[in-house]
This record gives sequence, C-alpha cells and structure tokens, in this order.
Amino acid sequence: MLSAAGLSFQWLVRFRQWFFVAITVIIASLAWYQARQGWTQQDNAVSDVALDSQAELLVELREGADAGLLDAIAEKYGVTYRRAFQPLDAAATDLDDYYVIDVPKDQESKIGKIKKAINRLKGVEWLEENEQINVTPLPAKQLPEINKRFGINDPGVTHLWGFDAMSVDQLYTELAKAKPVKKARIAILDTGVDAQHEDLKGNYTSVKSTYDNDPKGHGTHCAGIAGAVSNNGVGVASFSRDNNFVSISSIKVLNASGMGTQQTIIAGIIEAADNRVDAVSLSLGGRSNQSRQKAYEKDASAPSTPNSTVPSSPTTSTTSTWDWQPPA
Repeated sequence: MLSAAGLSFQWLVRFRQWFFVAITVIIASLAWYQARQGWTQQDNAVSDVALDSQAELLVELREGADAGLLDAIAEKYGVTYRRAFQPLDAAATDLDDYYVIDVPKDQESKIGKIKKAINRLKGVEWLEENEQINVTPLPAKQLPEINKRFGINDPGVTHLWGFDAMSVDQLYTELAKAKPVKKARIAILDTGVDAQHEDLKGNYTSVKSTYDNDPKGHGTHCAGIAGAVSNNGVGVASFSRDNNFVSISSIKVLNASGMGTQQTIIAGIIEAADNRVDAVSLSLGGRSNQSRQKAYEKDASAPSTPNSTVPSSPTTSTTSTWDWQPPA
C-alpha cells in the first residue's frame, strides 16, 4: 500500500493541478470521516455520571416559551416531561421555566441524540443532566477529656473532634457576651431528621411531618452538628452553648438510601426559601461539573422570599454548609 501510494504521488506530481486537487479531496474526506465518527459517538453517548432514572434531564425554556415545543421530542423518542420546580412566587425566580425529561429505558442508549434534538429547539435556553447526589461519609475521631475545657456536660463532646480543631471554647466565650437579634433557623436538607431525638427536639421546628423522620440517620447526625441541645447532659453539643442562637428544621431531599438528584436538592432549597429559613445546610455530593450545573445559579439569583438566603453554587456559599465532593 505504501509503495502504491508513493508511485501514485510520483505520477500526480507530473500534473500539479491534479496533485493539489487529490490532496484536497483526501484531506476533506479524512476530516469528514473523523467528524462523522464524532457525531455518531455523541449521538450514542452514555452519561459518565449516574442520572435519575425517572428524570434524566433538566431543561430550561426561554421566558415565555410554551412547553408544548417538547411534544415533538416526546412523540419521536417516547420521552415524557413535567415542570421541575414549584416555587410559591414564580415571578421571583427563573426556575419556574425548568422541566424534567424522563427518558424511557429502551431509549437510554440514545440520550446523546435526544439531548442534541432538544438543544436544537428554539425555545430551549439550557439543558443539563439531572445527576444523582449522595450523602458524604461521616468521619469518626475521639478526643478524651475535652468536656471540661468547653464547660458543658454533654458526654458526646468527647467525639466532637471539630470542637477541638476549631477552638469552639473561644467561640463560647464570645457568644456569652452576645445576645441574638433573632434565633437563626437552619434547614437541614438531607435524608430527614428524627424530630423526637432526645438531643434535638428542644431545638426543632417542623416544616412538614413527612420530613420529621430519618431512616438513614445521616440528616439527624448533621442536625446534631448544627443545632443539638447543648449542656443538657445528653448526647452532643452545638455551637450555641445556651441554645439561644439557632433552631433546626428538616427538608427531605434524599431518600432512605441517601440518594437524591439535582432536581430534588434544588426543589428543597426553594422550599426552604419559601419557608423563610435563615440558612440551609447540605452535607452531600457526587461527581460534579460546574460548567453544566447551571440550575443552582438560577436558584440563587432570585430567592422566593426576601429574608431567605440560598447558596450561590454547589461548591461555595457564605451562608450555607456545603460538603460538596468534587470529582476524584
């Protein structure tokens, strides 16, 4: 083949105009073939992250666009769609323009092609995958004989290595001089919270009864860090030694297995804002890509109520506790 190619080039050099034509055709053919391979791979691409099996995609429509524009995609691929979020004040946020797309199992191999078709629609502003999110591991470390240093009688403080690392005894000294203007309400967005827990119920305010249980236990653990009743001789303590600074509420965004999605988490943030909480706390994460998780930015741009605060992105916030885990 190499010999034949060499002879062909030698022959073509005699006819310069045909030589350059042949080279151009060969280069164009190779470029077309490479592009076609890339298109095929993109059309059949399978996501590298786990998606919600009931709502694989999040689609933002342009302001004023009719959701009926998705009907053509639904008819062609058998997908279904529904509104993703239900904020109390739809005019206060762009998230009322988001829809989730459920791709049937027999069409999941074509998800790349479906995404491409949706992106072609004139009324579509943004498309991203509805990625699954998980609870983070809970660290364990024991520091004996630190209770005396903090001046509280909660036996579980022995296990609160964070108190030692952050010099919470100094915080207690400063807070003893302060009086809160209001008691800050923290919403734990997690697997739920055990509302009857002996070390939490004194600081707990219910949002909805279905959120007041926690089969996984992770949300209750996180609620204890944020707002356990301190100095009551039971369990652990929180950063509020005299219990005058914070109260705890629960909003379930993860199921009993500790699994959730972007949609469930954003819906929880909206619900927290609609319930006028002062801060949200999330201790969860998963493989993430900042460039495609745009819905979180939309959520932060216009809270549903003027006195509520929501995070500006899945990784950073000055008002919320995030343990988001970046890709390894």
